[in-house]
Amino acid sequence: MPVVVLEGLESGDFSFITGAEAPVARGKQAVAAEDPQNVSPEFYAKHPNPFIKLFADLPYGKNAYAVPKIGIWPEYTSEIDAAFSKIMLEEKTPQEALDDVAHRMQPKLEQYEHRLQARGEK
Repeated sequence: MPVVVLEGLESGDFSFITGAEAPVARGKQAVAAEDPQNVSPEFYAKHPNPFIKLFADLPYGKNAYAVPKIGIWPEYTSEIDAAFSKIMLEEKTPQEALDDVAHRMQPKLEQYEHRLQARGEK
């Protein structure tokens, strides 16, 4: 899990450093944290931002999502955007539009998976 370091907390001038071994600056206290959720209650109590706990919890919320780690994701999003437009323009029903996405993307997905297998990544 990448770790982000915020430097310059007092001045308000932030720089970001990422890396597995980077320490995480939390207020005036720097700790090496592999789990950003593993901070003391004192951190939240003493932090100058009263909403810091909310911000720390956002990535773990029920409505949080991540982009799938798949090399052809940009193509998927393009196809899904086009399908959404056809639905909004009432050119196709949602089912027809999603069937078209599946029909167009299945060969690309199979080709992508074949490339991964050829490289020994799957």
